[in-house]
Amino acid sequence: MSYCTYYISKFAVTARVLLAINVVLLTIQFNSYVHEYLPPSEKSTWLEEFLRGVMIFACISMLEFVVLNFCTCQYMQRKEMIDTILTEIRANMSRVKRKFMKIRSEKEVKNAIKKLLD
Repeated sequence: MSYCTYYISKFAVTARVLLAINVVLLTIQFNSYVHEYLPPSEKSTWLEEFLRGVMIFACISMLEFVVLNFCTCQYMQRKEMIDTILTEIRANMSRVKRKFMKIRSEKEVKNAIKKLLD
């Protein structure tokens, strides 16, 4: 069940959190049932080690989600900033282009008048 979280979209935050928390809670509950029904022993059994491994894998899955969510949020914020800057640059470039064309046409008119006067 924990492995399924890797196939859920990174934008489906609630689904990933719900599944990760369910896996951790189910593992804790199953671990308590195992300790309840197994006879007391100084050595750990393979089942206890397996459940520890499942818990570690579930926690790694949750940690992966935290890192992925942080990186995705940072990416979206930076992308929005870059898009805003690009929009401003494009707007300024069109104004600069208009001013340049106006200055260029004024120079052409001045050169034409000079040629007529000479």
